[in-house]
Amino acid sequence: MNAKKTTLWLLISLILPVAATACCVAYPTSSHDQVIEGPYHLTTEWQTIKLDKPFITTPHIQVVEFLFPVKDYEFVEVDEPKSRYLLSNTRLKRLTDNQITKPEVILVNQHGQEFQAFYKSSGGAENEFGFFKMLGFGNNPDEGYFFYPKGIEFVALKVRANVPMEVPYIKWISRSYYQEPTATWESVHPSEVIDFDNLP
Repeated sequence: MNAKKTTLWLLISLILPVAATACCVAYPTSSHDQVIEGPYHLTTEWQTIKLDKPFITTPHIQVVEFLFPVKDYEFVEVDEPKSRYLLSNTRLKRLTDNQITKPEVILVNQHGQEFQAFYKSSGGAENEFGFFKMLGFGNNPDEGYFFYPKGIEFVALKVRANVPMEVPYIKWISRSYYQEPTATWESVHPSEVIDFDNLP
């Protein structure tokens, strides 16, 4: 895939969560997208969530999203290093105690390999239970990796946060699917795929 095209895909996929919520626009979704219902109680210690249905990789930009109640949080700008692909450097502040929350997630594949996901997007999200504020985690675009490998299934998540917090829903979504639903693995350049055999 052309690097310029991939970058455009990524930028649009990062903008989409905010734009879609503001405009109430419905976009086509991948059959491999899924929402798992909690609540999941994050602490400062790593804990494992075993997935009943694995997260399947596709030739699209895919993200793990944590969904939080709109009434309990607000986005605030923070003075921290950020990805050059992020339009703003935002974190979720919990309104009950003004804590700046920083959840983390590690994806575990069927071979037991672990990948520390990168905080890459924020915005609004909706499912059949209502509207939510969203934090998205995935591969690090600053390192030139946009895709997970073909044939990988994520069978578990490891999660924690800087403060105890509750996550009602976790979502696995192909953010770039609506742009090119017929994309194939042949269109993905090998250099843009994470090499799970050579993770740092």
